[in-house]
Amino acid sequence: MNNHITLPIAPRAVAHSGNEATFVIENCFPGYGITLGNSLQRVLLSSLSGAAVIGAKIEGADHEFTTLDGVLEDVLTILLNLKKVKLNLSSDEAIRGTLNIKGGKGEVEVTAGNFKFPSEVKVIDPKIHLATLTSAKVNLKIEVVVERGLGYRTATENRAAHDFEAGMMAIDSIFSPVAKVNYRIDNMRVGERTDFNRLTLTIGTDGSLTPEDALAQASQTLADQFTRVAEFAAPEAVKTAKKSGKKKAAGKAGEPEGGAKTAAVALDTLADLKLSSRITNIFEENNVRTIDALLNLGEGKLGQIPGIGEKAVKEIRRKLGRLGLILNK
Repeated sequence: MNNHITLPIAPRAVAHSGNEATFVIENCFPGYGITLGNSLQRVLLSSLSGAAVIGAKIEGADHEFTTLDGVLEDVLTILLNLKKVKLNLSSDEAIRGTLNIKGGKGEVEVTAGNFKFPSEVKVIDPKIHLATLTSAKVNLKIEVVVERGLGYRTATENRAAHDFEAGMMAIDSIFSPVAKVNYRIDNMRVGERTDFNRLTLTIGTDGSLTPEDALAQASQTLADQFTRVAEFAAPEAVKTAKKSGKKKAAGKAGEPEGGAKTAAVALDTLADLKLSSRITNIFEENNVRTIDALLNLGEGKLGQIPGIGEKAVKEIRRKLGRLGLILNK
């Protein structure tokens, strides 16, 4: 009887287009596809840091409910357009940028790329439309404040957090660099079981972060949270668990230490696989005494061990499959 919650296979990207990528995570223990998918989706959409405009000062506008001569859009529309500007900010401090555009013959389009920022700020999509100048006499001047943050922050919260000078209008800010997250759960076969999960996760970002980095950051955020939760145990219990883990990882003399797949199950002895005595004796003679060591051998090196033929490899594959494990290639 398998009493272990096995670990899934590391994510692999199966599709990539622009700022969107699709990842597949296979061999999720039954029920863990939805657990991982839901948790990752929530963190990806709410807990990754990004940059956004938090305030804007427009020359000639005392408040957002006004218009400017020679500008097609009213001030409120310009502020809404500023919310769409995606930025990459390498500083933890608030940074200011300026825009100064004069009208010309015909209509002149003002875009996010017209802003001038210090080197710490990069405009992700300079083509974002901000305003349209309809007169050669108009001179549009805008100053904005850019800051890093998490999730969504209202204009009221931005105003409360900063002592803006007169004329600086606080605006709502969307900091999240992740634009969308979708996931799907399918059942898959692992060994003799058909109820393991395959998690397919599609992540789209605004370009300030790659989908791969977004997935890595969200995973690390969850790992940090659960690590802290696990600290509720009494100090002595934690100390005992750590000693036990080190002892298992070290194994006997000449035995390889646990590598990338050092799940609890991968550190147990080969006896848990209940292999035939002949195969067990062969492994003993070749210093392969843990499941972790067996996994790290892979199918290639396994077939090179004297006495381990195709029939034996099939038996090993079948027994590992019951634990949700697969030999390295």
